[in-house]
Amino acid sequence: MDCTLVNFDEVTFRLVPFIRKIWAIKGSKPEGLFWWCNKKANMFGALVDGKKLYYEWYNKLNAHSFLDFMKNFVLTLDKNKKYVFIFDNCSSHKAKISQEYLYSLGENFFIEFLPTYNPQLNCIETSWKIIRYNVTNSNFFKTIEDLKLGVEMFLEDNSFTLNPSNYLIR
Repeated sequence: MDCTLVNFDEVTFRLVPFIRKIWAIKGSKPEGLFWWCNKKANMFGALVDGKKLYYEWYNKLNAHSFLDFMKNFVLTLDKNKKYVFIFDNCSSHKAKISQEYLYSLGENFFIEFLPTYNPQLNCIETSWKIIRYNVTNSNFFKTIEDLKLGVEMFLEDNSFTLNPSNYLIR
């Protein structure tokens, strides 16, 4: 049976940067700009066969926004192919309205849930890590729109080469 594996997940990018490394004179305490901010950008994503990331930005990561994301994503798929949708156990994936929609998709869609507390089995987690490392870590963005633009530019210029089946056999 030839199927396309699709890993789903959600991610939040915060406006406050994470500073990886900083230069300072030995024995001195580095000084830098620090502020507290609770602004964030939320994204649902679907990684198709470990290569192409389909994503959408949302204000909230709840069951209704997940359902909206899924409906939009399914419209982009070839109806003649078979798909295995792989989810973690996020509450928006397990919500009743989400479950009803997922199991109503038809015989070409297989729904699988990863064991709880095992993000290392979901290859899209590696995608989020790559994005954070290359875009949001040690970078300052003035606004959420700038942050989203930075992520989108990175995704336009780069692709992933992950093998989802390698993650599932861990």
